Amino acid sequence: MLLRTLERSKFLLLILWLASKHIRNKAMRNQHVIPSRLRVMKLVFLIQKEAPKIVKRILGSTPYTFTPYLHGPFSKEVLDDLDKLHREGFIEISIEPLDIYGYAIQYTFTITKKGEKTIRELMRKVPEEALEELEYLIKKYASKPLRKLLDYVYTTYPEDSIPDLE
Repeated sequence: MLLRTLERSKFLLLILWLASKHIRNKAMRNQHVIPSRLRVMKLVFLIQKEAPKIVKRILGSTPYTFTPYLHGPFSKEVLDDLDKLHREGFIEISIEPLDIYGYAIQYTFTITKKGEKTIRELMRKVPEEALEELEYLIKKYASKPLRKLLDYVYTTYPEDSIPDLE
């Protein structure tokens, strides 16, 4: 049993670390790198949807709030916590253009040494069965190509994926 719940940003750091272990690119996996802010958003969404008891046990009553948006479920709180983790030195964020005009960009998140140290501390606070459940879900979804991950979210959770345009 947890003696206390984790701060939401630390929960996100734990998700990033677990996801970095299951990214398809082996070179990235060794460096604890997570490509795509969109992927991070969907992983957090799926964890909250598919393991609500685990999330409640780890976070208490402060899960992320998601709303339907252009690319499915979106949470400004996740973006704010990514920025917070960056400001506090737990992750590095790099931005790469995907087209010559700079309209399409990809965010990449790399866990720092400080972040790795904090993750080791967090691992001792989270019950083993909760970690196993998180690892199972993250492994299931983190290795999917982004298009397949988005298709899964859109078809499984359409009410959370399509904004009301009226």
